[in-house]
Amino acid sequence: ADLFVTAHNAFELRGLIRTFAEVFPGTALWYANPAHLVAVGGAGPVTIDYAHMRERMASGPIAKDLAASALGDPESLLGLFLMGPDRIRRYTGGAPVHTDNLPFAAYSRVVEPQIENGIIEALVEAREPVFPYLRNVPEPAALEEVLSRRFDAHADFVYAELYQWSYADKAQARARIQRALTSDPDDRYVRFISMGYGATLGPI
Repeated sequence: ADLFVTAHNAFELRGLIRTFAEVFPGTALWYANPAHLVAVGGAGPVTIDYAHMRERMASGPIAKDLAASALGDPESLLGLFLMGPDRIRRYTGGAPVHTDNLPFAAYSRVVEPQIENGIIEALVEAREPVFPYLRNVPEPAALEEVLSRRFDAHADFVYAELYQWSYADKAQARARIQRALTSDPDDRYVRFISMGYGATLGPI
């Protein structure tokens, strides 16, 4: 499910995520950009077969599509993970479930597309590492180290996008993207996105 951050306030967004997770107990939440989140749901536990993921991502058409966005390696894609089922339950605690009798999202208080202050910040604070959800990892220690760096760097990356596109604070956006690249210079996705920042903010 594609969740539009700009169409809802924090209360509504948490309610929609909770509603999705009520139907699909095995839900994982992923970051796309400050305006969009992606919820991937299933009936069973959230597990990611790393070896299978790497194999599938290397196949012709899939590899080509992912490479266009610098997401051709599993580590870059896994870096966009936000949280799994238990963390989602905590994050959405107290939010309502969207039903026919309580269709709160249909009557959103957001009248113009915008990112409400605090939504992205709360998501960054609520994140959890993706590594515990991985299975079939050939070299677990090495991968965990890579993903740990990515987890730390992506907090700065997400804030950089937020400062750039929502708060129009170029100085903070530049500082945050530079910190992300310094923390994890091997992150192809952040480096790819930073090329656009170089065009709009000056050299990174």
